[in-house]
Amino acid sequence: EVENTTFYANEAPGEGGALFNQGNLGLRYSTVVSNASGSDAGGLWNDAGQTLAISHSMLAGNVAAGTGPDAVGEWAGEGYVMVADTNGWNFAGGSDLTGVQLEVQPSFLPLGWYGGVTRSLPLAGGSPGQDEGDPDFVAPPATDQRGEPRVDGGRIDLGACESFNPDDDRDELPDTREVGYGYDPFDPGITNVLAGPLGDPDEDGFDNLSEFIALTRDDMSNDYFQVSSVSSTQA
Repeated sequence: EVENTTFYANEAPGEGGALFNQGNLGLRYSTVVSNASGSDAGGLWNDAGQTLAISHSMLAGNVAAGTGPDAVGEWAGEGYVMVADTNGWNFAGGSDLTGVQLEVQPSFLPLGWYGGVTRSLPLAGGSPGQDEGDPDFVAPPATDQRGEPRVDGGRIDLGACESFNPDDDRDELPDTREVGYGYDPFDPGITNVLAGPLGDPDEDGFDNLSEFIALTRDDMSNDYFQVSSVSSTQA
């Protein structure tokens, strides 16, 4: 059983850049990204006739010299799986396809130390896979790869880690910023227009998204980014 694990930047000269299964394998709550094979299956190889059960996991950005950049073989899907490149593999008959996303590319923060004892690869804010796991998820596992709560934002993410800086309403404003200003992190500006990315609560002519990008405050009309002059020198 593999759980809460990130497989990143592994390489193999043969099949399966990150994983090669010749038995019974369960792959759950895991991330398989940017691995490489000199043959087939840059991410995951499942031998013919072997059992692979997979759920709440993501495979993306893997590369192979031959077939199946992300995976090769047949899986018993248990729901909530994301695979960016579907070439080379298929679900076994009777698989649960609930929450499955195919040909979808997630985005991640750089591999780094985001807590816990190992480096991890959390989803970037607003990425596919964020808050797209089983809405009825019940622990275990209670924590993710980093030892942080497995559910953050009301619904479990796909992959090994919960979003490091979640954006639950997908409005490009991080939850931490919205909560800090007293906004609802689940409202993209529909209920309260001023709280959304196009809102301008301090009436300085710059919307919330622009202020976030400029690292200025939403609630201070004299705090904004402005270019007062531009000069050039010709050699």
